[in-house]
Amino acid sequence: MNTDSTPNTEKSWNDKKYDQLLNEWNELQKTPNENLRMQANVALTIGSLAHLMSKLEDALKYSELALALTKRLGKIPEQIGALTAIGKIYAAKGDLNEALEYFQKASTINESIKDSQLQMLLDTNFGMIYNVKKDTEKALIHFKKSLRIAEQTNSISGQAGNLLNIGGLYVQQGKTDAAMEHYQKCLEKYKTINSLMGQAHVLKDIGLLHVQQNRLEYALKCYDTALKFYTAEGYTIGQASVLSYIGELYERNEDFDFALNHLQHARALYISVGAENHPEALAIKENILRIKAQSG
Repeated sequence: MNTDSTPNTEKSWNDKKYDQLLNEWNELQKTPNENLRMQANVALTIGSLAHLMSKLEDALKYSELALALTKRLGKIPEQIGALTAIGKIYAAKGDLNEALEYFQKASTINESIKDSQLQMLLDTNFGMIYNVKKDTEKALIHFKKSLRIAEQTNSISGQAGNLLNIGGLYVQQGKTDAAMEHYQKCLEKYKTINSLMGQAHVLKDIGLLHVQQNRLEYALKCYDTALKFYTAEGYTIGQASVLSYIGELYERNEDFDFALNHLQHARALYISVGAENHPEALAIKENILRIKAQSG
């Protein structure tokens, strides 16, 4: 099974788009008190793409600029979008309490306009944070609320994301059949909208479920495809996560050299994007130390 994640030196579409957006931003800064709406849109887009590319400090910088601009413009939906984006960046950095604060600020503002799409996204984000904090009950409440809104508004991506999240909670509860059912529905919806990132997310979780059932070859196939999709999308944190799971499989087979190779690569990727304190990155560090101790 091929698990080579060596990056291509040619610039990806995301890299080219990022450079284009930065040039556009720099042009706008020549007249900083003009075109505030365009500045806000460009800043938020840069922040979103930077987050996707795991440039977390850049993502935070431009998302905060976008928030300041939307406040000047008095645009409520855009403020909610910027607050949510900042919360997601803090979540990616592993600062879960800070993330919750920003999501709560966004939710409070949304009460004044009652935007269903924005509330759907906020409930999903709340659920993800509570899941990481091991509060399964609160996480399930928010994911189900978000799924209902997605179905009511015919949001395919929203349905897919929440099916994935609910499936993960069912795995934690030992409801493996229900989990796989949700995962398969999720995968089909992501295929419908041709989302490589979404497919990578669900394939990674299907792989984890196969591991629980001791179907290791199936798990490796899922991980391999997920790794290719994450690499194609330039999503460093996704690559790191899958590499760590592959490393854990090698450890199960007592192939400690390959396990360490994948885990160390995964940790280096987390560090490269300033996410060394992410819960998964910290777990990888502990795994590396344990394997080194076991293998002498």
